[in-house]
Amino acid sequence: MNLSDVANRVKTIFGSSSTIERAQLAREDRASVVLTLRQDVRGLQQEITDLSRAGESTGDATETPTDTAQLASLQRRLGQKQAELARYQARI
Repeated sequence: MNLSDVANRVKTIFGSSSTIERAQLAREDRASVVLTLRQDVRGLQQEITDLSRAGESTGDATETPTDTAQLASLQRRLGQKQAELARYQARI
C-alpha cells in the first residue's frame, strides 16, 4: 500500500480534505476561544484581588457601596466566564 492509497482511504473514511480542513479550523477556533477565556478569567481574578487589596491597604475596614457593587459585578462576570470555559473544556 503506497501513500496515495493511504490518502484515499483517509478521504474515504473522513470525507474530503475540505471536511478535514474545516474540522481542523474548528479545533483551532475552539482552542483560541479557550485561551481567550482563560485570559479573561485570570484578568477578572486579578481585578478582584486588586480591589480587595486596595480596601485593605487603605486601612479602611468598611467597603464603600461602589466597591461592593464593583466586586459583586466582577464576581458575577468571573462566574459567567468560568462557566463558559467549563463548557468549552468539556468539549475538548
